[in-house]
Amino acid sequence: MTRFLSLVISLQLAGFILQAQVTKIYFFEQEINGGASRQTNTKPVTDSKEAAYNVRFFLFAETKKNAATLFKQLWIKGRLYSFKPDTLKILPFILRTSSGGELIFTDTLVRSTREIIIRLNDITQIPLHPGQKTVPAEAMKNNVVLFYSCKKRKQYFKTNKIQQLRPLFTQ
Repeated sequence: MTRFLSLVISLQLAGFILQAQVTKIYFFEQEINGGASRQTNTKPVTDSKEAAYNVRFFLFAETKKNAATLFKQLWIKGRLYSFKPDTLKILPFILRTSSGGELIFTDTLVRSTREIIIRLNDITQIPLHPGQKTVPAEAMKNNVVLFYSCKKRKQYFKTNKIQQLRPLFTQ
């Protein structure tokens, strides 16, 4: 009887693992340097709200082909962000970054794959929803947590891996 029960539990766990529709997250962070500007305040910027404007994020979610996935929430470093999902139609995804001069760097962020790649665009920090008073435990323990639903089941994908890109120099 215990063998049968352990077999049933193993099959249920395997079924749960197979139902996870987000199979991988590609997360990148890029510092934005504003180029030459007149220095008016010699004190370094320590306010996280100001510092948030000097970084941009790139997030790509790899999903299974026949899964209708609805992305709900994105948490980065314990803060809630809004986004607009968009399916990439052309892969690989290559980012071109200027050094501020004529030199241009290219980085391949997502290589070609047989799965579906969803890019989360316009990632912007937002305040907590009025009904939400606390940050989910997963968002406090991990650098990036993406909550989504698929087949009416709430799921999430978490990672602590943040890949740093070359800084972007603007003028």
